[in-house]
Amino acid sequence: MSNPQFAYYPLTPFDLINDTVGHTLGWLVEGILDKEKLDSALQRLTEKWPLLAGRLERQVGSVGRSYQIKVPLGSLEEGYPSYILTSKNSDAPISNFVKLPLPDMSDGLPASLFKSPTAPTDPQLWAQQDIPLTHWHLTYFRQLGEEYTCISLTFSHAIFDGMGILSVIHALEAETQGRPWPVTPPPLIPGNNNNALQTVVDSVEEDRGAPGRLNYHHVNIVGVWYIFITILSWYLWEGMWHKAHSRIIILPVKACEKLVLDARQAIALDGKEDVRLSTGDVLAAWLFKTVYSTDSNPARLVGLTNLMSLRNMFKLSNYSHNCYIPLPYPIFSVAELQDISIHALAYRLSIARASACVEHAMIAYNRFRKAANFSDIKAKCVILPFDIRANENLGITNMTNGRIVNIDWTGLGGGKTIVRYKSTIRSSSAPFSNWITIAGRLGDGRIMLDVVLNTSKLKALENEVRKVCISA
Repeated sequence: MSNPQFAYYPLTPFDLINDTVGHTLGWLVEGILDKEKLDSALQRLTEKWPLLAGRLERQVGSVGRSYQIKVPLGSLEEGYPSYILTSKNSDAPISNFVKLPLPDMSDGLPASLFKSPTAPTDPQLWAQQDIPLTHWHLTYFRQLGEEYTCISLTFSHAIFDGMGILSVIHALEAETQGRPWPVTPPPLIPGNNNNALQTVVDSVEEDRGAPGRLNYHHVNIVGVWYIFITILSWYLWEGMWHKAHSRIIILPVKACEKLVLDARQAIALDGKEDVRLSTGDVLAAWLFKTVYSTDSNPARLVGLTNLMSLRNMFKLSNYSHNCYIPLPYPIFSVAELQDISIHALAYRLSIARASACVEHAMIAYNRFRKAANFSDIKAKCVILPFDIRANENLGITNMTNGRIVNIDWTGLGGGKTIVRYKSTIRSSSAPFSNWITIAGRLGDGRIMLDVVLNTSKLKALENEVRKVCISA
């Protein structure tokens, strides 16, 4: 066979922030999913979207570093896997792991049901070894009357952000059902290719010149000693002393609707007609206020980190790689959070969200690029996507619009999706805490919250959930 041709697709400085992070996304589905049909659908998907069959490569020069994806064009060589698909049968029934029907509050499912033993445990391995970009895994529960499947995907965050990996998942979903999928993979040519986001950013930079003096504190470059002294010690304190752990919380439809309706009515009574509070604004405000409602240190400064996709701003609806910045939210004292109403807090978050502009994106880009100019980021600096003026930060990600929870697996023989799973893999062994994912709506409309909080914050949140459920 002749030597295959390769396309080289460059990633951008926006991807650098996540090169030490990976994720496993999973779904617990009724019924037994057909592995052969999944395998066939994955083959068709990678044929139509060749980049998914590529390999991540890290390039380190005398100055700076970058990533690219090396993509084989044409027929693949024998023995070259374009993805990994593994499976196993569980000896124990699903009832040993989770109560069904799913309760409103429960611990997350164990990683062993979703993470294949062969999947990378360090995100850096994607760039260091010849590893397919996507690792799929199936765990079967075949007990009579309790037939379920856990299906999962493990990937590097240096390649895909949340909306990017969703485009892959929804394309597979459509492929299993014989439907066309809306994503248009970038055309690839032999040799070097252009990155659409980089092209837009270069154009903006050429037109605008250097960013102005807008204050934007939500992307920071710090030394590794700062990480050890402040961030790592805080995470260790949260995990070891305050027992941070993962929980799944289900918010009933009526409770969510009442929260949003009450906030909109209250803001109208205040005469604030310049914005219409979104569901995301209200939920973020309610979660932020609730988590710190029992904090005993009124002077503590806390920030909220929420990520904004740049796809609409840059007209890149089909872009699949990292393409976001943290929203320019203000920081609050605990006393302020405990005193402010939900609707007033939602209004302030909404105003901050609406203020996000191209200049914020360009400031973030230039800081990412500055970090890339170090030959070894782990030895020189680390990028932090939150406001370091605060004593601590709560992260919230809203994935409702992406429809990540209720994936339709009927094309593989499955029934309804019971719950979605997510875990984070990191190059460091530092624990992870103070993060809430508004994962989206289950089939019956309920909102699923995937939270990692310490014991006291979890108690405050769960107590508030009970209250809003009763009032609804």
